[in-house]
Order: sequence, then structure tokens, then C-alpha cells
Amino acid sequence: MLVCASERAGQIGGADEAVSPTAGLSAKRRKEMRRLLRRLEDHGRVTFDSLVAGQAIAGFEAFLTLEEAGWKGRIGTALNSRPQTAAFARSAIRAKAENGGVRIDQLWAGDTLVAALVLFVEQGQVYSWKIAFDERFAKYSPGAQIAVYAARQNLGLEGFQGADSLAVSGHQMIEPLWRGRVETGTLLIGSGPLTRLRQTALGADLAVNHKLRKIGRSLRKKLQP
Repeated sequence: MLVCASERAGQIGGADEAVSPTAGLSAKRRKEMRRLLRRLEDHGRVTFDSLVAGQAIAGFEAFLTLEEAGWKGRIGTALNSRPQTAAFARSAIRAKAENGGVRIDQLWAGDTLVAALVLFVEQGQVYSWKIAFDERFAKYSPGAQIAVYAARQNLGLEGFQGADSLAVSGHQMIEPLWRGRVETGTLLIGSGPLTRLRQTALGADLAVNHKLRKIGRSLRKKLQP
């Protein structure tokens, strides 16, 4: 029994215009993104970096600081908000980075880290895990800027097979940029005379949970400063 089937934004392999990160944006939006990047130059020379191996380990510390300084830090959901969570994350990043399994993309304005995106890489597949940005630069669309850069980096990855945004379905920023789709769902398997009844009850529970999480994300967005 398949329940809570959904799809989220992903990215397909290839390097032609059909999979260009900005192909899904209107000409007006592409022009605006370029304009905002030029305006960001007012705060220092704009540069992008991709960190791997040992550099990614150091870059993750910068990411933790950046995330904690934002709204996630204020409501206590940043990785650094709980020492045990931060310790687990550091351990995972260190283990994966040593084998080239982590990439951290960064957007800088001068000496200021404006945005950072943590990605896992495994056998040609890229998984976009965590993103954070300096809220003082929100008007420059730092999240979208780093997402476009990351998507371009993905396309240049040797043996690239595809990417999973791990974003919620219908994400307003990611959907136009990562126009491939990753289908997901929960498969319930059981046996015995009460299987169908149990599957129906659990399916209903999962559907309600999915709906409540969606409502919660909407409320959180409205409450963010």
C-alpha cells in the first residue's frame, strides 16, 4: 500500500540549456538575479567557492556559525542549538569529507560569508542538505544565488547522474531552478487478517502528519521577521 506519494525538485544530468539552472526562470527574473549580484558588490568583491575534503570540514564550522546567527538559531532549531546534534553533524561531515563525499558551496561579499550550502555527493548523485544565509543580505536573494551556483557546479561534476534538492514539494525558490523531479512515497507492507485495517489507519495518520507539517511550515514562514 503506497501512501503520501509526492515529488520534490531535483536536477538531471547533462549540460545543455534544457537543464540549465536558470532555464526555468523568466527573462525578467534572470535579469533581476544578475542585477542583485551586482548590487551585492557594494559590500565587497563577490566570489563563490566550492570546498571539498579538508576545506569542507573547516567550511562546515563557518556554516554552523552562519546558521545559528539566523532565524533557526533564534527558535532553537539550528544544528548548533543542541551540542549533541552539532557533534553528530560534525562527525558525519568529517567522515564523508575525507572520502570526497561532502561539498560546501559559499557566496562571499568581501570578507563576509553571505550564504552557504552543504551538499553530500555519492556515486554521481548530489544531495542538497542544509542552506543558510546572512539575513542582512536577504534583499539580494542569497539563497537563490547560491542554489544557482550549486546547480551549475553539479552539472560540472564528473560522472554527474542527478541531484535531489531535499526541499519540500512546491518550494517556491527551488522549484523553478531544479526542474527535474524526485518521486517519493511511504510503502506500507504487512500480513495477517488485520493488515488492511492497520494500513488504512496508519496511512490516515501519515496523511494527517504530512498536512500538519505543511501547515506548520506555512505558519513559521509568516512568523519569520
